[in-house]
This record gives sequence, C-alpha cells and structure tokens, in this order.
Amino acid sequence: MTLFLRLLARSATGQEFTVYNTLSSGPRREGDQDGPENFHVVLVDNGRSEMVGSQFQEMLRCIRCSACMNHCPVYGAVGGHSYGWVYPGPMGSVLTPKMIGIEKGAALPNASTFCGKCESVCPVRIPLPKLMRHWREDEFSKHLTPKQPAMALAAGHSWPSVRHCTGSSPSFPAGV
Repeated sequence: MTLFLRLLARSATGQEFTVYNTLSSGPRREGDQDGPENFHVVLVDNGRSEMVGSQFQEMLRCIRCSACMNHCPVYGAVGGHSYGWVYPGPMGSVLTPKMIGIEKGAALPNASTFCGKCESVCPVRIPLPKLMRHWREDEFSKHLTPKQPAMALAAGHSWPSVRHCTGSSPSFPAGV
C-alpha cells in the first residue's frame, strides 16, 4: 500500500505523500478508548467487474492519480467539464463509454491526439491509446461514425478539410 500511496501523490501533484486518503482500521477493539462499534465497507464497482477478462481489463489498474490528464494536450485545451461525465481526460475516454455505452460516449475516444504522453506517464502503465483505439473500432463496426466526416476521411481528405465540411471541430454531445 505504501508504494501506491507514494505513486498516487507523486503522479498527481508531485507531493511526497498524498493528503486525501483515509486509512480505516475497523471497529473498536477491546481496550480501545474510542472508535466505532461496528465497521461496514460497501464496495460499488459501477460496472467495473464487467471489465475483468475483457479487452479493457488493464483499465482496472487505474489509481486515479491524474498523471494522464496532467500531460494530455486535449485535456489541457478543453478542461475536465468538456468530457461531460464523472471521468475526464484520457482515462475518462476509456471508462465513460464502458459505463454509459459507446452510443452515448463515442466522442470521447475520438478526442485524442494519440501522442502517447498519457501512457508514458502512467505510473501503472495503462495503455490508454490502445484502449481508446478499441472504442474507435467498436464505434466504426457499429456504424456510429457521423456520415459527413466519415465520407470525407474515406475520400482521403485531411482533418482540417473534414472540419470545414462539417462547419465545426468535434464536440461532445449534450448529456455525454
């Protein structure tokens, strides 16, 4: 546990030790002057157990340190609220489609430069670009790619001309 507490703090804020973790030792024992009489732990996995054994299993190693966000040029340009759900940044681009479905979260794995900085700084070495590519492949196989940009890209046009033909940069749908 000491290793992960140090990884979390150094990757997130550069501190020696994290200041926002709570360590609980359970109910009061005989002879203890204070402490709870009972101790209950409720784990909510929010669908994460479905990731075990899937192509997204590597994402379960995430310690929420924010290193990927701190180095992501897209996150730096648009900020966290642009991701429209609980998880922002590169890790949100992988987790959110898993939680709400690729039909609603398809814009997120497409908001990436695939520069690889997120993977190179991740202290637990999650291959975020590879996982985002899985979502892109899933989106493509389900024919969820918007028609105009898909046709322009298929015709060999560059991304600036695709933006011109659609009239805007890629944006996140409301409610994602």
